[in-house]
Formats: sequence, structure tokens, C-alpha cells
Amino acid sequence: MLIDKYYSVERIIKEEAKYVFYVKLDPECEVYKGHFPDMPVSPGVCNIQMIKECCCEIAGKELFLGSISQCKFSSLVTPSANSELRVAILMTESNGTYAVRASISDKQTLFLDMKAEFTEA
Repeated sequence: MLIDKYYSVERIIKEEAKYVFYVKLDPECEVYKGHFPDMPVSPGVCNIQMIKECCCEIAGKELFLGSISQCKFSSLVTPSANSELRVAILMTESNGTYAVRASISDKQTLFLDMKAEFTEA
């Protein structure tokens, strides 16, 4: 789990079928010491894990990432310039499979856009 290490959830807003998590990155997280020293960049895998953890919060249970059908990284996330992010998730469930459309952005920039499927643990 990366919550409370890599990021913290400041607030969650439900907008009809979509959830929006407002998260704050921790620039002191150990991840940034190796990715990269003196020029920290948020690893894509950590951003995908952050989405997964938000999906678990919505579902109220542990989920596994089954597949990613689309994942576009359109800009770098840095903890100094982008400490507050908006994780938007649209999730539907059918027979224990969760179809997810998620994005990570700030006020001006879209960083990640993803379509994936999660399954119950």
C-alpha cells in the first residue's frame, strides 16, 4: 500500500457515477530518492497503484488488477510541481469484475488516462 507513504487522500467527492479523490503527494517519500535523485519524478507504476487503492476504497474490498486495455502517460508528475492531484474514477461492477476508467490530473494538465479491469481478491 502506498497510501500514507507516497500520497494521502485529502478528500473524496462523488459526482453521480464518478468519484474524485483529491490526493497530496509526499515529496519526502523514499520512492523519490531513487526515481530520481535531485530530480524526483513519480513512477508510472506508483500512479497506477494509487488508482488501484482508490478503486479498493470505492469497492470497499481488496481488488486485483486484472488487465489494462489502455494507459496513456501524457505528462510527468513531479511531487514539487504537482503535489496536489485529482484522481477521477468511473467504476462499474459486473459479476465480480470492475471496469474502470481513471485519470490523474491537476488544474491544468492531464497526466494519465487509463482503462482497466479489476477483480475481487
